[in-house]
Amino acid sequence: MKNIVFYFLFFTLLFLNPIDAISSESVKIGLSLSLTGKYSPMGKAQEQGYRLWEADINNQGGILGKKVSLIIIDDKSEVERIYEIYEELINKHKVNFLFGPYSSPLSMAAIKVSKKYDYPIFIGGAASDSLWDNGFDGAFGVRPLASKYANGFLNIMSENNLKESSVFYTDDEFSVSVARGVERSFDFVGFKLTNYEGFKKGTIDLTKLAQKVKDKGGQVVILCGHFDESVNMIKAFNSINYKPKAFYATVGPAAADFYKILGKDAEFVFTTTFFDERVNWPKSKEFIRKYKKLYKKSPDYQSAFAYATGQIFEEAIKTSNSFDNKKLKETLHNGLNIVTIVGNYMIDKQGRVISNTSMIIQWQNGKMEIVWPKKLRTAKEVLN
Repeated sequence: MKNIVFYFLFFTLLFLNPIDAISSESVKIGLSLSLTGKYSPMGKAQEQGYRLWEADINNQGGILGKKVSLIIIDDKSEVERIYEIYEELINKHKVNFLFGPYSSPLSMAAIKVSKKYDYPIFIGGAASDSLWDNGFDGAFGVRPLASKYANGFLNIMSENNLKESSVFYTDDEFSVSVARGVERSFDFVGFKLTNYEGFKKGTIDLTKLAQKVKDKGGQVVILCGHFDESVNMIKAFNSINYKPKAFYATVGPAAADFYKILGKDAEFVFTTTFFDERVNWPKSKEFIRKYKKLYKKSPDYQSAFAYATGQIFEEAIKTSNSFDNKKLKETLHNGLNIVTIVGNYMIDKQGRVISNTSMIIQWQNGKMEIVWPKKLRTAKEVLN
């Protein structure tokens, strides 16, 4: 009889879903971040946001009485490492839940692993529309869709009677999604695309693209890419002694390092952000105060989205009153409305974010100024 009981318990534990077998001491959340490599500025900013959330939630007693433990592994900004890392998080570290890495290509790989094991995954560092085209119901976005990123800037174009633009984009999923969103919006409002061209990610010399704009007398340039591309495009404009009337770029100009690298050449560049310490969302002031005290600098939207990812996870667990993955997914898919430090959070049935609290900022006199929407702006936009 004792042997029967022993084998029953052994096989029960062997096949128990790790999410059902929550440690009596902590809930383990696994993720990779780009702490080295090309995405490291964004990855490090995210790590700071995640670690602050981890400290805050544990200081408050954890979630449903259990402490939270984040297991973070450096993916070195390499897609190939993602498969190995997330397998390791699930099978070796026995994590209970997953958060995604930075960038859409890396997040796509992480989603594939989470789908294989039916693990819910919160995508805190990516926004490509295609991430939700794989039929998996356990991937939950945190950021507004990439195809909506430039919408605020298009409003600025319209208000200033700028009705044509060149659009350039790198060949990664996020940038392509942004570019396609701009293209669809242009078709809808009747704006003209003077150039619409992709280029290989990692291209350093963008002079040929800049020259195409100059040759056509282009007024506006929209660059869909990441940090390096935004810096390299400014350098390309300088090399041919040309400045468009307005230059918008995704991601890069929202980082403080953008101005540190370019100095006055960064002046009047537009970009999208989702967090600004001058906008008072619930608990945002407390987040900013703690972040500045801990890291001796102001947070950017990468750090804020990481912290908000934790807030969303926390609220979803509390609402479902369970650590069961099926109940967690049901709670989120039933339309949970959460207020985070970056604003209201709502998703559709596929897990895509449908709320949008984006702002357009512009570098003016060495400072990031909010120029759209008008109700939040700290300065009026300036055109070259």
